[in-house]
Amino acid sequence: MKPTDAFVIFVLTGIVPIAPLGCSRSKPPPKPGAKEAGRVHDAKHGFSIIPPQRWTGQGAVMGNFMSYLGPQEGRSRVKFNAHVHTDSSTPAEALAAVKRAMGRIMTDYQDMEEGLVTIGGKKGFFLLSKFVFGDEKLQSLQYFLFNGKGKVYVVTFSCPASVFDDYRATFENSARTVRLE
Repeated sequence: MKPTDAFVIFVLTGIVPIAPLGCSRSKPPPKPGAKEAGRVHDAKHGFSIIPPQRWTGQGAVMGNFMSYLGPQEGRSRVKFNAHVHTDSSTPAEALAAVKRAMGRIMTDYQDMEEGLVTIGGKKGFFLLSKFVFGDEKLQSLQYFLFNGKGKVYVVTFSCPASVFDDYRATFENSARTVRLE
């Protein structure tokens, strides 16, 4: 299996059970050791984030090392998850592979927006997409951050497409707090 194929499989295991994220500018990372209210650390994976307030941590779920549930919206919960994968692809190769795979696997998959992003000093890209899972139309915002050591962190925020605009700013604000340590 090619590294990009493994990367796509890795991404898909994270998007359906929990799903996506997006940002444009980020704050400089805090000084090492500085405490920030609400920051959650996963030392094993070298990752931290300030999740949305009042969301419930679920721990490791379905291949994700960190998962949070937000409000109930219809039949679904608003969700956040993070996972990490070893991959030697460039950001452009990874984006192309993810989009091809999503188009093959997800019903009614649509790319809505994509772009380059720097969060916590790490470069990557975001992908905003819509798709149908089961009989529900979902929308996700995913951030793919490359740590420069052959690892790709995928942070996914998702919710029913009908309420995505209500949550987008929350997703983006939380994404801006990601730090790869």
